[in-house]
Amino acid sequence: LTITDSINMDIDRELFLWSVIEDRQDLALLFWSRGKNKISAALVAALIYKHYAHTKHDKNYIQSADKFEDLAVQILEKLYEANSQACLKSIIRQIPSYGNATWLELAVEANAKEFIAHRAVQALFNDIWFGYIKESVSDIKIVFSTFMLWYSGFLPYNENLVTEDDNTTLINSSNKSYSFVKQTSKEQWIGQSNYFVI
Repeated sequence: LTITDSINMDIDRELFLWSVIEDRQDLALLFWSRGKNKISAALVAALIYKHYAHTKHDKNYIQSADKFEDLAVQILEKLYEANSQACLKSIIRQIPSYGNATWLELAVEANAKEFIAHRAVQALFNDIWFGYIKESVSDIKIVFSTFMLWYSGFLPYNENLVTEDDNTTLINSSNKSYSFVKQTSKEQWIGQSNYFVI
């Protein structure tokens, strides 16, 4: 580690990841509560615990994974209730401290079905499916715009989500390696254990 690396290191995140990998759930919850990017951290913990459950065939890890996934869902629900548009943007925003992965990418990788089934994520999927056309637009106008393509330019769109999605790739996990593993100071023991290869 260089001096600049140690200055920029997020100690709470490092200790959180260490406690999850060492299966110290009480410490993991403590450092999770102190850290930033709580949803990302909870989804990463769920990913690690599910991997442990798969490789070690231990049901206790599934319970730990479910607990962290539930924490992520609870925070997502509060954010969605407070500001639904900001929540939708946050789901597809890249988190630099976790290798520029989005919450959605982490949830897919962790197979976090409760998180993906949450109404905020489903609202985002609906926006993407309908091309960010506002929900207030009648079905007749949408059908009409499919036959008269020039009319689609007059439909009202959720502009803030359109510009956000232009800068963000939703799910490219098939050819993306999550570099958040490399951003920890314990890169060598994470790499040796192959925790994220499922």
